[in-house]
Amino acid sequence: MIAFFFRSLLWLASGFLLAGAAGAAPLPPEQVSIPERSVVIVYNQNLAESRVLAEYYAEKRKIPHEQLVALDCSQGETISRREFRETIESPLRETFTREGWWRLADTGEQGIQATRNRIRLLVLMRGVPLRIKREVSPELRETIAAAKAAGQTPPKEPLNEASVDSELALLGVFAAPAEGFVKNPFFEKDESFLKLPVAGMLLVGRLDGPSAKGVIRMIDEALAAEEGGLWGRAWLDVGGPHKKGDVWIEEIAQRNRLEGMPVFLDRNRATYPKQFPMRDAALYYGWYTTHRNGPLLSPDWRFKPGAVAIHIHSFSGATVRQANKHWAGPILAKGAAATVGNVWEPYLEMTNYLHVFNDRLLKGYSLIEASAMSVPVLSWMNVTLGDPLYRPFAKWHVLTSEVFSGSQDKAYRLARLDAKQSEGQGWKALQKRVAETARTIGSGDLFEAVAGWELLEAAPDGELILRNLLQARARWDDPADRLRVDLMEGDWLRRQGKTAEAGSFLGQVRSRYAEVPEVSALDEWLGQLTPQEE
Repeated sequence: MIAFFFRSLLWLASGFLLAGAAGAAPLPPEQVSIPERSVVIVYNQNLAESRVLAEYYAEKRKIPHEQLVALDCSQGETISRREFRETIESPLRETFTREGWWRLADTGEQGIQATRNRIRLLVLMRGVPLRIKREVSPELRETIAAAKAAGQTPPKEPLNEASVDSELALLGVFAAPAEGFVKNPFFEKDESFLKLPVAGMLLVGRLDGPSAKGVIRMIDEALAAEEGGLWGRAWLDVGGPHKKGDVWIEEIAQRNRLEGMPVFLDRNRATYPKQFPMRDAALYYGWYTTHRNGPLLSPDWRFKPGAVAIHIHSFSGATVRQANKHWAGPILAKGAAATVGNVWEPYLEMTNYLHVFNDRLLKGYSLIEASAMSVPVLSWMNVTLGDPLYRPFAKWHVLTSEVFSGSQDKAYRLARLDAKQSEGQGWKALQKRVAETARTIGSGDLFEAVAGWELLEAAPDGELILRNLLQARARWDDPADRLRVDLMEGDWLRRQGKTAEAGSFLGQVRSRYAEVPEVSALDEWLGQLTPQEE
């Protein structure tokens, strides 16, 4: 389980890295990008598909061929610290030096560091190892065994496990320690990484997943969504073991509402049930189960193309190449374009702060910058999966006629336009505008959105909720969509403490949708009707 504290003994001095420029103004979102000349793609020469993927990505993103680097390394996901140093870290440092990509200097007490670096982003392709396992010296193992045999408290094992990606973020810091972590100078920044005066630090992303074909899809769908904008709903799920994670997700709900995105927040103890009719899932943030569940178990369900989806768990990214284990791999296998995860236990305070990640994405930053801005440490357990240069919401800030003229995702695009026209007026003004738009175009999506936004309030207007759910239900032809509206109404009754009434209502709904596969979601909710305070 993710522990909710910092281990102070691990909080290493951050003298290896310079502080970021304070007070710098954020770049306009349309200017936030990492140039092709600053990107290096790394692949495994022992796996043919790794090279193919590297070349495909380089072609799509116009990365010069001379910036592709082949490594002679293991094809497994887990390697030793020695393997990491000998087959990944050292060869990359030699390549950077040989190609003149950086300038090194002996800084004295802090050792050799890159003081100037043309390359700011490493992209690791499927086939490059994912994580470095913990190593304990034979001498320490003997000491631990002897202490246990004597009934004494044994010394702790060193925490020197890490993700390959997070270790490579410090490629230009030769004296970076193997044990523990280093503070991230880019954490919570709101400016391009290119403006950060830290030559020793790199952004590191990974194009990986359960299959090579899936990686191609991730690249293609990210590019397509970036071109037209990512439009859809945000599905959020609180109820993890620590309050802070819930606070992050609740803050995302409030922020995304103001941006005009339909937001649906599940405050039940359990995660979303299997077969839940999760329509147009462009964003998903939730926690806390060990392995995939909910809609990810439904055979025919998929995320919206280009979707970004994250499930917090200590080992969400312990493997990324299996479609049915943990969360990172299954999320990508179900059609998401990007996710983040943890390869070993990170502790909650040292994983990605989801509200920061979401905020930076919405501002138009790339996936890798949003991820790097949201994680407080380097040389740790974090991994970012997807096209690192992907900017899913860049088009949200370019309100041209082309963005809003298309019929595809029309309702979501118009809600975004309503949000821009309501800036500074509060979300109630936005809600009123969107309700009018919903009536004008007859949109079930937007009537649901208005109800969902109202459900975020501590004391919501029940009449408004039920009125909009009624309007939404009348506009859906698909029984799964109508069922979802009924589930929202049943949950509203439960939240008022009307458990018996909610059970009776959902029981009647159950009889109407007996032949619909998604009705199994209703069955799960019927089993969760005990009020949360009990």
